[in-house]
Amino acid sequence: MLRQSIFPCAVGAGLSLFLYFLLPGSSVFFFELYHFTKVEFIYWIYTGFKVTSVFYPRWDYFELSAVAAGLLLALLVFAWRQRKLRR
Repeated sequence: MLRQSIFPCAVGAGLSLFLYFLLPGSSVFFFELYHFTKVEFIYWIYTGFKVTSVFYPRWDYFELSAVAAGLLLALLVFAWRQRKLRR
């Protein structure tokens, strides 16, 4: 049981760490990718990440929501893997 729960916990922790630390960096990545490829859809993705990276950390419940999103994803991955193993 413990071995089966390591992967979902790692995925959930990855999402929490991404939201907490890497969100501004991902907007810069999409900005540079847009200038490299000139694909208009990538600019819209950049705009979404930029708005999120500016306003999301200013929310009072930013840390709590980042951890809650990670826990929710970990539970979903764990339930999906358990259902897959039962088949």
